[in-house]
Amino acid sequence: MPAAIIETEIAALAAILPLERHPRILDIGCGIGRITGPLSSLGYAVTGIDISVAALLSAKSRVPAARYVALDQEHIGRMRWQFDGALFM
Repeated sequence: MPAAIIETEIAALAAILPLERHPRILDIGCGIGRITGPLSSLGYAVTGIDISVAALLSAKSRVPAARYVALDQEHIGRMRWQFDGALFM
């Protein structure tokens, strides 16, 4: 995906979920961290979940500051953490 599109998405997410009110974000279906990484670099505490362990390993190698969990989205209710916002892109 072109960098300009990702930058636009991140700017929109930051406007919808301001860091000061929504510091803990859940990225559902995070894949290789296309959104998780940039949000994490802005200061958000991002947890990315995905069913693909290979994708999560790739994301972790690119953005180690975020937390990654191998989990099918239908089991989100079993997570013990709380979040201030969630996204599914």
